[in-house]
Amino acid sequence: MSRCSWLLVLLAVLLAPQSARAAAESVRRFALVIGNNRPESGVTGVLRYADDDAVATHLLLSDAGVQSLLYVTLDEATRSLHPDLSVAGGARLNDIERGFAALSARIREAASAGAQTELLVFYSGHGDVDGGEGYVVLEGRRLTRSLLFDLLKRSPATHNHVFVDACKSYFLVVDRGPGGRRVPYAGSLAQSVPAQLANTGFVLSTSSDRDSHEWERYRGGILSHELRSALRGAADVDLDGAVSYRELGAFLVTANRAIKNPRFKPDFMVRAPELDPARKILSYDASSRGLYFEPGDWGHFYVEDARGERLLDAHPAPGQALRLLSPTQRPLFVRQNDERAEYVVESSGSVAVAHLAKVTPAFGRRGALSLAFQWMFAAPFGRADVLAFGTNAPSSDREGDEPPPPRSEMGRGRRDVALIAGLTALTAGVSGLTLSAASLETSFRAAHDSQRDRATSNQRIRSLNYASVPCYGVALAAGLTWAWARWWPESRLTFGAGASSALGEGLLLDVSRHF
Repeated sequence: MSRCSWLLVLLAVLLAPQSARAAAESVRRFALVIGNNRPESGVTGVLRYADDDAVATHLLLSDAGVQSLLYVTLDEATRSLHPDLSVAGGARLNDIERGFAALSARIREAASAGAQTELLVFYSGHGDVDGGEGYVVLEGRRLTRSLLFDLLKRSPATHNHVFVDACKSYFLVVDRGPGGRRVPYAGSLAQSVPAQLANTGFVLSTSSDRDSHEWERYRGGILSHELRSALRGAADVDLDGAVSYRELGAFLVTANRAIKNPRFKPDFMVRAPELDPARKILSYDASSRGLYFEPGDWGHFYVEDARGERLLDAHPAPGQALRLLSPTQRPLFVRQNDERAEYVVESSGSVAVAHLAKVTPAFGRRGALSLAFQWMFAAPFGRADVLAFGTNAPSSDREGDEPPPPRSEMGRGRRDVALIAGLTALTAGVSGLTLSAASLETSFRAAHDSQRDRATSNQRIRSLNYASVPCYGVALAAGLTWAWARWWPESRLTFGAGASSALGEGLLLDVSRHF
C-alpha cells in the first residue's frame, strides 16, 4: 500500500469518531407557534400584541433553522407589517392538531435518519383557571392543561419545550392541589407533571396567580420579548451558538433584577426537561450572518429592524463578547437604550458592530409603566450570573413555593365573611332600632299614665334600652368586619419553602414578591 493510501486510511480513522459524534449530536427542531389576541366570548380585554409575539417568535425560529408552523389571526397592523407572511392557520384547536400531525410525521422521518428531534410549542394570549385547571384561550375553544398534556404525550420528539406567555400560565402546568393546600413549590411542580412528560421543559410567564404584561415599546409581552432576546444570543455567554435552560433562567433573573415596583416585576418560571439545566433549548450557526460584539463595555442596547420592530435587548457584562442571530433583512439598527447612539447595519453576512458609526436619534418617554420597565436589562449579564444561577444565587432569585390559588377562589372566603357579617349587622341593627322604637313608644304612652303605671312603664323602658345596647354593639362589630372583608386590601400568607438547589426539580425564578 502506498504512503498516500496509508495517509488516507489514517485520516479516515481519525475523522470517523468525529463524524459519528456529529451525527449523534445533530438535532432537528420543529415548532408550533400560536398567538391569539381575542378573549373568550363575553369577556373583555382584547390583547394588542399576542399576534405580534407569535409572528416574531416564528421568524426567530425560522432564522435558527427550525421548521415552524404559525397559527394566528393577524390584526390589521400586524398584517400590514408582514404582508407576505405565511400562516398555517388560525389559533384553532383543529388547525393546530392537523399541524401537530404533520410535524409528527416529519419528526419520525428525521428520527429514522438518526437525528435527535425536538418539538417547541409557543403560545401567547389569554390564560385563566377554571375548577383548579389552567387553560389558555384559542379561537372558539380552550386549550386546557389536560389537552396540552395529551398533545405532549403524543409527541414523538426526543424532547419538548413549551413556552407560554399568558396570565396565570403557571396553572396550565401545575395543579394548585386539594383545597388550596400549600406545599413546597419544587415538589409540587415535579409531582404535577406526569412521568411521561419528563422529557418536556416549561418556560412560563407566571409562577403564581399573576397577570402577564404587554409593553407598547416591545409591541409584545415581556416574557416573549425577553425569551427571544435570550434565544437570539443575548444569553449565550459561552458563545457556543446554543442557549441552555440555565443560561435562559439566569438571563431572565438578571434582566428583571432592577425593577423596583412589584406590580410590574415579572414572575417567570423555568423547568428544564429531565431535570437537566444544561439542556439546550435552541442552537444555530450565527457566524455567517450574525452580529458580533467584541469584549467591551456596551451597556444596555437593543436591535431593531427596518420595520421598527424590536428584535432583542441585551446588556453584556463588561468584557463579555456576544454573537447574536440576526435576520437577513437589512438595514438593522443597534441602539443604546438611552438613545444617545445608534449603529446602522447595512452589509450582509456577519458584522462586527464595533466598527460602525454612531448617530444620535430623538426619543421620548411617557407613562409610569414605561418608566418602571426602563429598569429591565439595567443589570449587566455575564458568565458569573450563569454560574451563580441555581447554586448561590441571591435569595430573591430563588425563593418560592406553590402559588396561592386564583384570586377568584382565594377571595371566596372573604366574600363569605362579608356576607355573614353584613347580614348580622343588618339583623342586629334592625333589632336594636326595633327595641329603641318600642322604648320611645312606651315613653310617649307613659306621659298619660298614673303614678303607679308610670313606674312600670319606666321599668319597661329601661329594659328595652338595656336590650338594645348589645344589639348595637353586635351591629357595630359586624359592620366593621364587613368593611374589613369588603374593602381592606387582600393579603397573602406565604410559607417559606426553603430554596431548592436543583433547578431540575422545578426552579422558581421568583423575580418578584407575591402581592
